[in-house]
Amino acid sequence: MPFSPRYCHPALKLFFKFYKVHSTRDSLDYAISLFQTEDPAMLLRAQKILSRVISLQDVDLASPHYGIWPKHWEESVSRIFNPDPNWADFLGSSLLLIKLKYRHHLSLALESRVDRAILHAARSIQNRNVDINYTNIAMRGTYVVLVAAEVYGISDLLQYGLKRLQQIHHSTMCQGIFTEYNSPVYQICTLDALGRLRLHIKHAQARIWTNDLYRLAWQNIAQYFHLPTHQWAGPHSRSYSNLLEPYILALIERGTRGKIKFGLPEATMVATQPDIPLPCPVDLEPYFLNAAQPTTIIHNILAELSVRRLTTYMNSSFTLGSVSYSDLWHQRCSLMAYWGTPKDPGYLKLRFLCDGDDFAPAQFFSVQHEGTILAGITFATDIDKHSPYVACQANGSLSVEDLRLRFELLGVVTALNLSKETSFLECQVEGVWVRLMMTYAQLGDLTGHWEVIYAEGKTNLDWIFCTGSRRVLNWSQISVAGMAMGVSVSTDHWSMAPIQTTLEHQRLTLSAQALRLSFQVCPDCQSTLVQTLRTSNEI
Repeated sequence: MPFSPRYCHPALKLFFKFYKVHSTRDSLDYAISLFQTEDPAMLLRAQKILSRVISLQDVDLASPHYGIWPKHWEESVSRIFNPDPNWADFLGSSLLLIKLKYRHHLSLALESRVDRAILHAARSIQNRNVDINYTNIAMRGTYVVLVAAEVYGISDLLQYGLKRLQQIHHSTMCQGIFTEYNSPVYQICTLDALGRLRLHIKHAQARIWTNDLYRLAWQNIAQYFHLPTHQWAGPHSRSYSNLLEPYILALIERGTRGKIKFGLPEATMVATQPDIPLPCPVDLEPYFLNAAQPTTIIHNILAELSVRRLTTYMNSSFTLGSVSYSDLWHQRCSLMAYWGTPKDPGYLKLRFLCDGDDFAPAQFFSVQHEGTILAGITFATDIDKHSPYVACQANGSLSVEDLRLRFELLGVVTALNLSKETSFLECQVEGVWVRLMMTYAQLGDLTGHWEVIYAEGKTNLDWIFCTGSRRVLNWSQISVAGMAMGVSVSTDHWSMAPIQTTLEHQRLTLSAQALRLSFQVCPDCQSTLVQTLRTSNEI
């Protein structure tokens, strides 16, 4: 299995580029598949894999990595650069499935080792006590802790798990969506964890909370599914792909008991067979059967520095979604549109690039009504350029050769108009008109311009601040760093409403018709920028 260099020490990346290694998580999944065969030779192989993976767990109570595994067989927890504590949740979950479903294939000695490994993982999860807003991991860890507590009769672990589940239930049901909002990959991870809880938990109140959350997970999937394109409408908190992966469509097919057919190849259906059933509530099935009527979905995420508003507009031709504030890390889809057909979907995605990589310190703000968005960009000084979860020294400097805002567009462009004098750009793609109006752009002494770039089958609509020669930006010496723009997606060719933009006391204010957006453009720490955001939609 190819090695993923993201998770190893930089010094090992070159080495592993040329060698195959073995994933501990995927190996357990493989072992589960082998157990399902009931073939004696395959069962023996599964037992050997299981034994090997268990042996790699850190069981030293004094270790900071207690209860977790390395990501690969060829590593050890004590010697890798950055062990991932999530592996206690993922592998603990798989071991519980083996314990509960395939224990008859285990020797007493191997079953005893599985028991100990599960308990080590559960205690590791308890010790870590991850923030419940880290939805998919909080939910999977709660599954491991609660079911382990019931299976092995551990009262303190049970009380801890019940408290966690109650907190997740209260927070999520109050806002009607998971805090790790609308994330295709992680919503499915969360649904899977809830599906396991539904199967394995016995505690009466825990079952009630679990069923509520399970239904909500399916409801979120159904609400954001755009039947005309077979895409998951944005915005997405976290996503690994701009287009919906086939395995999610396969999950919907199975969840609806075959009532919805996406025409997936048989090989895809076989390869994506889940370990547990994940049935869709029957009353939610019409979302996957009926074409979208013009509708707007709004959710407010409450457990944040400031209320985070998600707005999604869908009709039979396109979807357009945005979030009121977010960073522009590579996993974010903070402004996302879809159009086209199931066989040939297209999209528009907002990015901000520094030397070709997505730039997490770029902070996105927006307000939306149907197909129109007012948006702004400014910059946080305390965020690592690659990840919003890594802090850096505030007011540091940035060495950069190329800095640009990008609207990445997938689809065949049949018309394009660019006015450099008015900073207006519009194009037609698959029967949809996309319009961009840059009303303000200033980053220190840089102002920028539009440029259209065709690459790798995509059309990139770039606002370029600088390119070609390296320079150093010192955040503490920049008093204004911000962008203001209007974005419109429609099926009709009409002019954008005028956007009034003012800069006063290092604050940009945009207004168009009943939409209004105001935010600070002096670089600052992320929390300060978020708390100074003001939006309104009086329509």
